[in-house]
Amino acid sequence: MVLDTETDGGTASPMSQDEQYAVVYAAVTDALYDVLGTIALLGFALLFVYLGARGLVEGFAEAGVLFLVFGLVVAAWALDIVPTVRD
Repeated sequence: MVLDTETDGGTASPMSQDEQYAVVYAAVTDALYDVLGTIALLGFALLFVYLGARGLVEGFAEAGVLFLVFGLVVAAWALDIVPTVRD
């Protein structure tokens, strides 16, 4: 298999080391915030699922189902199974 190495004819503008550092720093910072946000959302989802299951066991069926479903939706939202509100 031979890869096509043709370009669009333009020349690549070289980035200075400072510009490259700024781009990489912004990308890593954004990725870390995404990871922390996902962990926080999964923590909240686990809390709601626990409260919902506990409510179902203790006889609070309506509230238990509500918390359980909300916890599952938050977990799906954190894992990008359900699209976010912004999309």
